[in-house]
Amino acid sequence: MKTIAVLAALCGIVFTAQAWDSRENNIWLEGGLKGKIADDWTIQLSEQVRYKEDGFNDYYRHTEACLLWKFRPGWSLAPAFRYVTATKSNVTTSTPTWHLNLAHSASRFGVQLKSRARVYYSDRGGAADQTDFRPKFTLTPAKGWTAWKLKPFVENEMMLNLDKRWFYLNRLGAGVSFAPVKKLGLRPFIAQDLYQTEKEADWNERLNYGISACLIF
Repeated sequence: MKTIAVLAALCGIVFTAQAWDSRENNIWLEGGLKGKIADDWTIQLSEQVRYKEDGFNDYYRHTEACLLWKFRPGWSLAPAFRYVTATKSNVTTSTPTWHLNLAHSASRFGVQLKSRARVYYSDRGGAADQTDFRPKFTLTPAKGWTAWKLKPFVENEMMLNLDKRWFYLNRLGAGVSFAPVKKLGLRPFIAQDLYQTEKEADWNERLNYGISACLIF
């Protein structure tokens, strides 16, 4: 119970302390399907749409297909393809991207630590292509509680442009995952982005919040 209390407190810190000073808040909605195709192989399809909080205008959408291989206990390797459509300054662009993910999960003293290393490649057509390294760490209870398997979590993701050797985004988030019915997982969250742009040397801030849903088949 102490572990759960600490994680819940950390979630509360992120939800309250990071909620103001954001320049432009965004709403993220995601839906997905996931299922095993063999003992150690899982396929997942997902769609995510992002909206500006001001006016609720959608500015970003991606569709993704991912194949996950659990090659040993606690370890997985997952190649994925993501097709991104984004609108900025009334100009819409579409970008095919690929990423490769190496993930590890370990539990100790009632706490589960998940780590993920991601190499992310964007094919930008006429513009210069971009390769990122995006590590992510998630802390959550090893076991959920109640019939809904509630699990609060805290996570942090960093984005580094390998071509320019540039650390340009840090995303600190918190939320809770749960399963209200069999084979349906929900994950409401809130996250603070600290980011730089090529035109501005100063760090900017924004807030993202939303929910993801996944059906298991």
